[in-house]
Amino acid sequence: MLNQIATTETSSANAIATTGINAFEAFANAVAPKHILGRLLKFAKGDYLAGEAGETVPLGTKLVAGIDWQLVGWVRWEASKPVEHRMVRVIDGQPPSRRAELGDHDQTRWEPDLQGQLRDPWCLTHYLPMVDEAQEIFTFSTTSRGGTGALADLARYYGKQFRAHPNEFPVIELQVGAYQHQNPHFGRIKVPDFKRVGWEPKNTFWKAVGADDLVSESEQSADPAVFSDDIPF
Repeated sequence: MLNQIATTETSSANAIATTGINAFEAFANAVAPKHILGRLLKFAKGDYLAGEAGETVPLGTKLVAGIDWQLVGWVRWEASKPVEHRMVRVIDGQPPSRRAELGDHDQTRWEPDLQGQLRDPWCLTHYLPMVDEAQEIFTFSTTSRGGTGALADLARYYGKQFRAHPNEFPVIELQVGAYQHQNPHFGRIKVPDFKRVGWEPKNTFWKAVGADDLVSESEQSADPAVFSDDIPF
């Protein structure tokens, strides 16, 4: 499953080179990459919801955050389904495409949202794969200000600590924070809060996703120096 983690649509050649799997899997990954590992995990109105059924994941759940494989970029939606991804790995230090580069600028061709307002088909999105204590895999997905802020806080923490933990990923605990909306009508807005509670060997994460025997030593010791306040996105 390493091909599901490391691949982005920005570089088909890199997608094939980093997998170490058979040519058929590498080809499929290059032309039709996967971006979601395990069950999709979302935050909605104070709850963490997993999978299509929206099963509640309890507060206090601890997960290993595979932050080296965090993706950011654009997802194109059509008929309420994602039909195209333009994603990059944060660790590679390459900014995602600009919205102006993606096309679909004719707003008369946009689909309406639930309120009947025309909606941009491209949505800036973040994906972060995680593994819980039972080795179940999730991919946290967010497009919101609060979710993006939670990921930024985690990235900043990791960026300051990784040299002391070169072969470990942070362990986070699912909690809920809040901020006061500038419009008093909306009151306090609940947001994700990834409380840092420890560190776990990266092999724990790789083993859970079936990648422990595929990741090279160079990747295991990769210097994620791009996690800094200078990240261009």
